Amino acid sequence: SLLFSRAKLEAGPPQPSQVPWWVLRPSGTKRLTWDCIGMLFITYDLFTIPVQLGFQVGSNAVFSAMLWIALSFWTVDVFVTMITGFYHKGAEELRPLRIVCHYIRTWFLFDMLVISSDMVAWYADEGRAPAMARMGKSLRAVRVVRS
Repeated sequence: SLLFSRAKLEAGPPQPSQVPWWVLRPSGTKRLTWDCIGMLFITYDLFTIPVQLGFQVGSNAVFSAMLWIALSFWTVDVFVTMITGFYHKGAEELRPLRIVCHYIRTWFLFDMLVISSDMVAWYADEGRAPAMARMGKSLRAVRVVRS
């Protein structure tokens, strides 16, 4: 297929008119907005996880809803990241196959571990178990700092 051809992977950077409409620029407004929403979820976790761990806060509708919303957001984030360009040696890389390969080599495994911990929290949903499982999500702050 054209998407996975070696010639396409080795071709030079695409001209602006050749960039697929669905590829996001790494410093574009859409990606910046998405990252700001992610920062809100990280901030929420940084405040609520210690409270849940320290005070034996049981599961309630707000925590359950936020857990589900965050899990949905971070799951979609995997796909958004797979269509977001990146910078390589100061140049913007917008070729879809290169974007996917770069993501799989860099942050994909980390994101899968974080999402898995969220899923454990969602299914466990008893007392401290969700907060313990969600502690891994706080590591996502590492990704924000790196970006």
